[in-house]
Formats: sequence, C-alpha cells, structure tokens
Amino acid sequence: MERGTSTRGEIVDDTGLSKASVARLVDELLRSGFLSIAAQSTAVSQGASELSTGDVRGRPPERLTVPLSLGHVIGVSFGLQRTVVVAADLTGAERYAVAEPTPEYDEPAKLVRWLASRVETARSNTDGPLHRVTVALPVRVADGRTVQHPPERWRSLDGLDLAAEIERAVGVDVTISSDANSAHAGLVDEGFVARDEASILLSMSTVLTVDQRDASGRTVLGRSDAFGDLSLLPVFGASGSRASLLSTTGVQQRCREAGVRFERLSELWKISSTDVAARNVRADFTDALETVLRMISVWTEASTVVLLGRLAPLVELVLPDVQAALTPHIAPLPRVAVVGVEGTSNVTARGAARTALVAAQSHVREQLTRRPR
Repeated sequence: MERGTSTRGEIVDDTGLSKASVARLVDELLRSGFLSIAAQSTAVSQGASELSTGDVRGRPPERLTVPLSLGHVIGVSFGLQRTVVVAADLTGAERYAVAEPTPEYDEPAKLVRWLASRVETARSNTDGPLHRVTVALPVRVADGRTVQHPPERWRSLDGLDLAAEIERAVGVDVTISSDANSAHAGLVDEGFVARDEASILLSMSTVLTVDQRDASGRTVLGRSDAFGDLSLLPVFGASGSRASLLSTTGVQQRCREAGVRFERLSELWKISSTDVAARNVRADFTDALETVLRMISVWTEASTVVLLGRLAPLVELVLPDVQAALTPHIAPLPRVAVVGVEGTSNVTARGAARTALVAAQSHVREQLTRRPR
C-alpha cells in the first residue's frame, strides 16, 4: 500500500524477514486476494530490471501490488464556487476525478443529496468497494463531524452533524474536514511541505480556516473549539465577531465600509495608486497579515507558513513589505509559501482522499491481523 508495487526481494530487505517467510506470506496473501501480480507494464514503469532475492535468474522480478478489487476511498473539496471529487485506490493512486460548479442550496437536505449523488457517481466509476469518504469545506469542524461557523450562504449548516447526514445517504463512514486541514494534507503528500517540518497553513477563502502541524507531521488539536480561530481576535477587525481580513468575506466587507466598489475581487490588487480608499483597504490587509505572521513566529515553532486561496495575489503584492517590517524583530522568519487559487481545490480534494486513505489502510491491516489462518 505504501509503495504501490514491491518485489519479494524488496519485502525481504524492508522487513528483515527470511526469504522463506516472505514467500509463504506472499503466497497466502495472493490466495486470499489481498495481493495480486502487477501488470508487466507497471513492472516496467517501476524500473524492474534488477534481479531481486527469490526471483528466477535472467527474468525481471515479479512485482506485487494491491488489487483494485480491495476497494477505494473518495475525497471531496466542497467549496462555495467549485466542487472537486477524487477517488483513489488503496495505494493512493488516483482512479477518478471530476470538477464542477457547486450549486446554490439553502436547505441542508438538498445540499446533502447533491453531494451524495457525486460520491455515488465516483463510486460507480471506480473498482471495488468504497471504504470511506472525507469531505473538506471552508468551515471550522468539530470532531470531524459537525460544521461550525459556515459562510453566510451555508448558514443553515451551522451546528449540523454533516458527517452523519452524508453517511445515511452513502452508507459508508464519512469524515468532515476544514479545507485548510485537507489542503495541508495534500501539500504534504505532494512534497510541497516536508512531512517532518512544523508548518501552519492559512486557507484564505470565503472564511479563514487554519491548520497546524508539529514536527512529527501530526495535526495540532486544541483543547477548545476556539483553537486556531483567528477571526475571534479583535485585531483582525473593528469587532471580535467580524470575519478576519484574511478572508474574501472580510476583505469585501471592509471594502464596502470604505466605499470601495468593484465588480470582481481581483480589482483590489490592480487598483490605481491614486485610489486612497482602496489603498487603505490594502493597508488594513497588510497589517492583518503582518500581525498573523508575527503571532505565528512568536507563539509557534513553525518553520513554514503556507498561505493559499483567492487572496494569494494580494498576499504576493504586500508580502515583501510585511517581511521587511518583521525582519528587524524576528529572526529567522518562517518560510512563507504562497499557493494561488489555481489547483487549490484539486490539492484539497487529494488531501481529503489521503485522509480517508490512511483510515482505510488501517482497516485493511486490522482485517489481515484478525482473520484466521
């Protein structure tokens, strides 16, 4: 499951087991359907030209893999504008992916039905049973199930055990995740963030969501639901209850208050230098970004801060000034990586699938250890 394919010789090297023990266990797993022989094209693509222990001399080593019949997992990035659904087999290989606009629904039941229909479509286009689903949304989440502080358009979801609603519709275990948590998992899986570095990700979408990982790669969980909710801090707005300026909702609200009018948010980072009101909004955003980077530098040991979402162009515009202001006081500054909106939904869906995959792989290992010989 970790490698995708392995030879018997590689398993001997990895585990330290004897050739005889590996041969016996592999044969047993082949008979029971937990392993299969990889297609020759897969073996060639894996570079299987070297002979491995236990292989017939002069022939390429036979490569083993996890059969598609063992099933798959599904990850969903469920955004207000765009929904991406990804299905992956138990090695993590992507087997199905689709993206489409998210419809506007004000009733939770209709929203759940639409989402469940997308999961069912992915399931029908992927081999084997569906093990688990993880759905990432631009919300805060309690216990992997309950929606907290959703965007205004999804206000009816506030306090709802969304995982239970979707579970009833699709018939498998479901986990709800913040988009920051899933995007972080996706970026780690793709090597954009190292697995062994402490990092913080801020998803600056409709609402601000935050995910923090320690140096071991584990998500840092707080004692209370307020942990990581930067929008609760008064420094990010005129009142503590207002959305943070590090979100599209907060920026748009600040623009309305300042009398700044534009048809598209992107106009904010293309404004003329003579537009005083717009420059003031940008200055407020700069102050908010400087404040949060100062907080992260002082209160955490994060070596990398990832800023992603629709506000990425604005971040790139003001980041040099922010770093220049912080450098005399904080050294060294954490590495700041900016990820634009292009591909954000995809990496979030892949991260959601990775979260589901970890749980599914653990379940398969439990099945192996509990079954009678």
